[in-house]
Amino acid sequence: MEEPIIQRVNDFMGSLSLKTKAFSLSIGIPESTLKQQLNGKAGKGRGVQMAVITAILSTYPDLSAEWLLRGEGEMERQRTQTRPLHNKDLDELRKENAMLIETNRNLSRILAGQDVKKEKTA
Repeated sequence: MEEPIIQRVNDFMGSLSLKTKAFSLSIGIPESTLKQQLNGKAGKGRGVQMAVITAILSTYPDLSAEWLLRGEGEMERQRTQTRPLHNKDLDELRKENAMLIETNRNLSRILAGQDVKKEKTA
């Protein structure tokens, strides 16, 4: 039987329509590490390690830690208060977005280079 936290991580990935590779990239955890933990192969009784849980909760702040860890409440946490975005907030978001786009491009180049190396060795 699958550990409850593993099931909830899988449920959350499903709610985002993300496969393991895309999800692992989004949280900054190697795909192999995430797969091992989600398949229960990270060691007897170990399941999903705290580093992975922390990465998930940091990346997806609307995900309820209570739901993920204990299975209580809703998957998405209730927002207590929203505030309007100001120009400074928007500027920071634009800068962060530009940085993420550049990081994504760099990762794509790296992955494309690895694919070329694999083809040459095959």
